[in-house]
Amino acid sequence: MIALDTQEVASDATTLASYTLVVIDTAVEDYPFLVDGVVQGATVLVLDRDRDGIEQTSQAILDLGCNVTSLHLVAHGSPGCLHLGNTELSLQTIESYSLHLTSWFLPSWFYASQNSVIPTLYLYSCCAVSGEAGAELMHRLHDLTGARVAASTVPLGAVDQVNNWELNAVIATRSTDAFTPQLPFLADTLANYAGVLV
Repeated sequence: MIALDTQEVASDATTLASYTLVVIDTAVEDYPFLVDGVVQGATVLVLDRDRDGIEQTSQAILDLGCNVTSLHLVAHGSPGCLHLGNTELSLQTIESYSLHLTSWFLPSWFYASQNSVIPTLYLYSCCAVSGEAGAELMHRLHDLTGARVAASTVPLGAVDQVNNWELNAVIATRSTDAFTPQLPFLADTLANYAGVLV
């Protein structure tokens, strides 16, 4: 069953705008802890593990009126591959999902009229973007979505008793793009999550 939960917007510093969508795969360790730790103002999609995760994500974006500028994919992976639901987003499958990926964000000309708004795709799976295959996957996602892509090439979460959430790999949309990642999780959640995103 798909769980699509739009949190009520709060007025405190942890609030993100309603165009933030956080997609969490149930194969991720202790995923309910992450679901509960998403900041207010964001929409959460918990993927049905028996269905195509890319199609589920596209449908959630459509349900939100195609007004998503910050998309966070929390899932496990392997070099050049992200596991979403019962399918893989990989170098072997990405072209077959091109129509989905090009619909995840509005056209670049639309954002050009929205001051400094830059659509961003966040990947929380260190293995997916590691090595040459991972770098190629990031670039293809950037090309197809037209969005800035942020990810990590090292494990995220509780690694060697230290919680790491640094996204150290970024493909910008333009050379002047100054980027500070906005993670959609509460500080306590990031500090106390005991799992590792691989």
